Amino acid sequence: MTCLLYRKLRMLRARWVVCLTIFSLASMACSAEPLVVESALLRLTQQVEVPARAQGVISAIHVSEGDAVDQGTLLAQMDDVEARLLEGRAAIELQLNKEKVINDVEIRSAQRAVVFNQAEFKRVERASRDTPGSITISELEETRFRAEQAELDLEKAQHERRQDQLSADLKTKELELSQHNIDVRKIVAPINGVVVEVLRQPGEWVEPGEKVLRIVRMDRLRAEGMVHIRDLPPDLRGAPVSITMELPGKGETTFQGKIIFVSPEISPVNGQVRVWAEVDNKDGLLKPGLRPRMTIAPATVNQSADTAVGLNRQ
Repeated sequence: MTCLLYRKLRMLRARWVVCLTIFSLASMACSAEPLVVESALLRLTQQVEVPARAQGVISAIHVSEGDAVDQGTLLAQMDDVEARLLEGRAAIELQLNKEKVINDVEIRSAQRAVVFNQAEFKRVERASRDTPGSITISELEETRFRAEQAELDLEKAQHERRQDQLSADLKTKELELSQHNIDVRKIVAPINGVVVEVLRQPGEWVEPGEKVLRIVRMDRLRAEGMVHIRDLPPDLRGAPVSITMELPGKGETTFQGKIIFVSPEISPVNGQVRVWAEVDNKDGLLKPGLRPRMTIAPATVNQSADTAVGLNRQ
């Protein structure tokens, strides 16, 4: 009876400890102040200088500065007349080799010759054995030779067909290479973004690797700010962020994002740490170079309270 009462008291005490812990963490969550960076800096998350992938003359530019493009959009075209002619030639050669592979007349003819000559040799051999002297040794050896030669002709026909198949495979690769040479003369957008610079014009000669256009991504921007180490929670990554600033004609506008990166380096001068968040900018209202106010929600404390509640349920 005493042991049972003792266990009940221990369970009651444990529940009180958990309740006090949850209450303490909840109080911390309510009292925690958001981190505010008064002058964050908006930067691009991605920009690409699109190069030429082949040597040649630019025949057309299909976009201008300021055009919004999707990934895969044709930006510019290089002269591809020679590449298309080579593709046509490779396609014809491939078709010729396929016709050779399909055509099995030589193999069927060789198979029939084998059957006929083997039957002829057996007939002559049987006549020589049944009627001695009716077949000369020369005639017997000649029919044996024809039977063996027919088998060799069949092997040769089969070998030639395998070679035709390999030639067809080779022509298939040549056709794929010709198609690749056409594709690399198309300059396409590697990302979704806005064309901000056209560096080449139609009629200019370019080498592989030379930059033709520049594209920047605008649907997501990076907001960078500095936070003092004493204000930095243990794990800030993933914390929600609000970006607020005055926009012409719209007044104070707020955009949402989350912390993506917290620098492991601390400035020895002022004890600050660089953090940056990715911010949704689908409408394109925010511009790189602006300095909005960045507010970071205290997600870490709330997460700790949620963890304690989960432990209590277990």
